[in-house]
Amino acid sequence: MIFTLPIVSQDVFLKVNDIQSKNPHGYKHNNEETNVPMKVFLKCGHCNRSLTGYVVKAKGIWYYKCKTIGCSNNKSAKELHQIFEFILSRFSLNPQLQDLIKRNLLDTIAELNKESEFAKNSLKEQIVEVSKKIERTEERYMEEEITQDLFTKYMTKYKAEKLNLLKEYNKMENNSSNHEILVENALEFACNLSKKWANGDFQTKTNLQYYLFPDGLSYSKVLNEVRTNKINPFFSWIALQQKVLDDKKSGIPELNIKYSAFVELQGFEPWSGVGNDNAFYMFSCN
Repeated sequence: MIFTLPIVSQDVFLKVNDIQSKNPHGYKHNNEETNVPMKVFLKCGHCNRSLTGYVVKAKGIWYYKCKTIGCSNNKSAKELHQIFEFILSRFSLNPQLQDLIKRNLLDTIAELNKESEFAKNSLKEQIVEVSKKIERTEERYMEEEITQDLFTKYMTKYKAEKLNLLKEYNKMENNSSNHEILVENALEFACNLSKKWANGDFQTKTNLQYYLFPDGLSYSKVLNEVRTNKINPFFSWIALQQKVLDDKKSGIPELNIKYSAFVELQGFEPWSGVGNDNAFYMFSCN
């Protein structure tokens, strides 16, 4: 069976390497904030100010609200959290598709790394050549064709050159060998996002929120809708994969986004906006 799927850029893929980093935004928190982990992350859909949190003590119910006087944009934390969990479920990787998507991603990386493979082969050839120079210099010295001073001069030069080439080659080799591990970790992280968020502590929730939506989300009480200007393209890519494989058509209704909005800009721009309809690169996976 042939699946025609969009390619994720190498820049996009590399962003998932830091997905487990701690506290990327440096926010401090207290016990109250565990009840409203989306404050600051949530923006007012009317005036674009960050929403804050408050509790109705008599009922013990937490709310998010806009800090602008007279804006009246507020919503219960419980309801917004439920909406957010629905949104996360749309971007979560279906475990039944994990092996296939893993293969697609590894094939994609291999395609993107063709230039790197060419560079590795070039380095290998250069290492062979400089090794021959070292061997030839040793032979010339043994045959007394060059002096001790020239021998030392050339050997120092060639050995330093070979060492630098080997360092560069080993670096590229290590990067290649780590791809499968990185892919497995990234895809494992992408499973059950809503559960990870719901069961996580404040820091886990904050990290996950900003990894998926770097600019946060906005909420409008008048329109009763949640929107975003930016989605982590790795998770957009996963959504597109599952859209093709599962033949999904609805997109992300909680964000009022169609799948066509996930298409990345031609040229693999790593942080393209979700509203673009530009062409995207394709490849076939058997």
